[in-house]
Amino acid sequence: MSTVLQLVRRTGQSLLLRLHILQMLRFGAQLDAQHLYHALQNFNFSFLTDFKESYYHPERFRGGEVGGGGVEGAPSEEEDTVGRQADLICQTTSLLECTGLEDALQKVYVTSQPLENLPEFLLLFILHWTSKVSEHALSHYS
Repeated sequence: MSTVLQLVRRTGQSLLLRLHILQMLRFGAQLDAQHLYHALQNFNFSFLTDFKESYYHPERFRGGEVGGGGVEGAPSEEEDTVGRQADLICQTTSLLECTGLEDALQKVYVTSQPLENLPEFLLLFILHWTSKVSEHALSHYS
């Protein structure tokens, strides 16, 4: 087998394993603490809705003119709000991870520069190996 095939298989297996672990965490949280699980789920939904709304329509969340008339060197009202949101995001994220409410496929662990033609390469790679794997499976079960 090629090295690229082994790398793709290991990556796929680790993604499936991560999804399975999240499903087990979610199921356990629903059984053990159903009310807390649903409260966290609703809090996450409402927090994300408010966060997106404040991002796309910041004028609705500002209480008048920001800045001016404060203590010198003290954080402005907007900076204080951003800091509190960041703290809330960190606390909520840890709870979501423990209950399995996060989306494992959307989580980014490492960033890099986009590779040119990677989707096309993966498409051709999968098409090439799919035919060989299906031929092997058919001959094995015949």
